[in-house]
Amino acid sequence: MVKIHAIGGFSEVGKNMTAVESGEDVTLCDAGLFIPALVGVSEKEKIPTEHGMRAIGALPNDHYMDENKLRHKVKSILVSHAHLDHVGAVQYLAHRYNAGVYGTPYTMEVLKALLPERENPIPNKLHTVKPNGITTVNGKEKYKVQ
Repeated sequence: MVKIHAIGGFSEVGKNMTAVESGEDVTLCDAGLFIPALVGVSEKEKIPTEHGMRAIGALPNDHYMDENKLRHKVKSILVSHAHLDHVGAVQYLAHRYNAGVYGTPYTMEVLKALLPERENPIPNKLHTVKPNGITTVNGKEKYKVQ
């Protein structure tokens, strides 16, 4: 059985995140920002931390994953495209999951441009998938993703 968990982006434009649960594996689809929350932040405030971004309501509430004992099941983070409401929160949330991040070459380049300039900005392995290409994600099962 497959279960779909709506984490964010369903009651607003932004904070897009959906968890797809299949048995013992979960795939996160997108991790986006809520752009209106950032509009009022002045440049002097600089809120580049996960805590700061959560405080202003810019991130999806992925604590749902902990509350429902799903976080340890996450095997992949699939980013559908490079709009900030789909990719912008990856830099703040990916470290919470033992999962690779997958996206097209353009999407992954946008993600890399968003990452802080330090040696290991996130511990997750980044995987580039050719447009219309297929890749395999390993969990308890193997999943082909297109």
